Amino acid sequence: MDLNVAPLLKALREKAGLSQEELADKLNWSQSCVSRLESGKKKRVELQEFISWINATNAPEVAVAYIFGMDGITILQNILQLVSCTLPLIAV
Repeated sequence: MDLNVAPLLKALREKAGLSQEELADKLNWSQSCVSRLESGKKKRVELQEFISWINATNAPEVAVAYIFGMDGITILQNILQLVSCTLPLIAV
């Protein structure tokens, strides 16, 4: 995949409530591999890596949206809205 999906991958991991280490364990990858993908240091994300990430973060709707042409920014905005709606309110 040639598009920059690094921010999307990070948002999916955070939405799933996983640390980089936890996701790496689920994927049987190293934590540094997860970090490189999230930071964009690995320039190309292979399709199988993307699918594995989607499965590990339980986000099949993202794969469907991506396949049907929704851009990464729109997907990311939708994820951020969901995350902000589900965060518990803390009394001050």
